[in-house]
Amino acid sequence: MGMDLYGLDPQTEKGDYFRNNVWWWRPLWSLICDECDDILTEKQMDGGNYNDGVEVSAEQAIQIFKRLVDKAPEIEEGIAEYEKDRKEAVKKDPKDFDGMYPMASENVWEFAEFCKESGGFSIC
Repeated sequence: MGMDLYGLDPQTEKGDYFRNNVWWWRPLWSLICDECDDILTEKQMDGGNYNDGVEVSAEQAIQIFKRLVDKAPEIEEGIAEYEKDRKEAVKKDPKDFDGMYPMASENVWEFAEFCKESGGFSIC
């Protein structure tokens, strides 16, 4: 199971399609909701957890991109801390469900680039 994001008006190939499996998507979307709760509506933030086609406008997608870029140092620090905590949780209990959700800088920045180039997107 995964989340497929389709650009509504892609400006480049990078804005056409973005996909994460559920394990990578949940921490990414959580980060986006935490950082962009003044950009996205409650309905969009909730809808991003499901494959029901919630849409994010072109303006919102650009705002998400800009927010991520503006907060890049803090985001990088947060990713490192998240991964450290996740790995420690798995060491303590290999069956710890939260330990199954990794986060990586590359995924965040690939998503940011998708937002920039997507012309808005739907989450399916």
